[in-house]
Formats: sequence, structure tokens, C-alpha cells
Amino acid sequence: MKIFFDFFQIFFPTRCPYCEKIIISDRNMCNVCVEKILSKDLIRGFKIRNCNFLCLSSFLYNNRVKEAVWRYKFSGKKDYAKSFAKNLIVSFSTKFSFSDFDFVTNVPISKKRLKERGYDQAKILAQEFSAITQIRYKDFLKKDIDNMPQHTLNVTERKTNTRDVYSLKTSAILNGRKILIVDDVVTSGNTFGECVFVLKKGGASFVFALSLASARCVEV
Repeated sequence: MKIFFDFFQIFFPTRCPYCEKIIISDRNMCNVCVEKILSKDLIRGFKIRNCNFLCLSSFLYNNRVKEAVWRYKFSGKKDYAKSFAKNLIVSFSTKFSFSDFDFVTNVPISKKRLKERGYDQAKILAQEFSAITQIRYKDFLKKDIDNMPQHTLNVTERKTNTRDVYSLKTSAILNGRKILIVDDVVTSGNTFGECVFVLKKGGASFVFALSLASARCVEV
């Protein structure tokens, strides 16, 4: 097995998702990016639809992080998910133990977007997080409406753009469960907030949001 792995690494080496340089397979980023992209472990509080929640992010959404997320979402770099998940775990572990949550889930994309992209980037990220932490992954949510991308809207428009877009899957049983919900980027918090609202309405006792990066939301 080791011979096969070494052979695979020769032709398909592990690369730093933030700069594309070759790195050791068990690393999640190169030394240069470790120095240039300082972990922020940024916690932001939100109140969406009278629902209070917190979101922990590993990085600010700028420069190398922004480019890496873009490649991950729009250039088919699904293999970044494992490195991203490791970054999330480093941040998560400073605040929680893996036993603090019953399930990890993700902010879903619409069927139309899934067909266009071929994969749900937040779902893959949540599944990688689950595989490493052993917090059970569950696909609790679905996106019923293919709304406008949040990044194309101003602050006021974002507040209404996500309203009633998400719902619980019929198989979801949440009574008293503590849920960790994952997405790649948080900006205004409205997307996370709508999902948190749906999960709590469905019976979750506690929901905490986790994102790779946090972007500034500027009124325009």
C-alpha cells in the first residue's frame, strides 16, 4: 500500500490549496502560507429572524484564502476539502471538544447549482471534517429555491434573498440535538442564519456555525 501511495504522490502530489506549491501529504498548507495567512479564529455573533448564533472562522476572506476558495468552488479543486477541513479542526479545537456535538451538517446548494458545478463544496468540506473528527455527518437540509448568489447583492437585499429558501429533509430528526453547520465563507450571516433558524425550528437544542473564512459585508 505504501508503494502505491508513494507512486501516486509522484504523479499527483499534494499541493498547498493557498498557493499550489507541492507539500508533504499530511500537511494542510505550506510554511510560506502559514506565515502569510495568519489564523484568526474569528468569532462573529449574528441575529437572523430573531435567532441568535455564533460563527467561528479560521481566516479572513482575502488574498490567498479568497483565491483558494474560488478554485475550490469554481475550478473543480475538490481535493482542497481535506486541507480546509484540517484548518477548521485547528480552529474548532480551541473552543470545543468533538464530543460537544451530535452531528455536523452543511449549508446546501440548489439542485440547479449542483448540476452546474457537479458537487456541493460545503457538503464535501463537512464530510471531510466528519471523517477526521468522527462527529457524525448528516444531510439535514435542502435548498428549495435557487436564489441569487449572496455576493452579488447589497446588505439589504441579502436579508430577504435567503428567506424561506431552505427546509428540513423529511428524514431529519433533531429533537434536542447539538448541531455544527459548515460552509466555506460567511459574509452577512444571512445564509447561515436561515439554516440555523430552520434547524432550531426543527428541534435542535443548539446550533453553531463554522466557516473556513469570514468576509467583510459592506453596505453598497
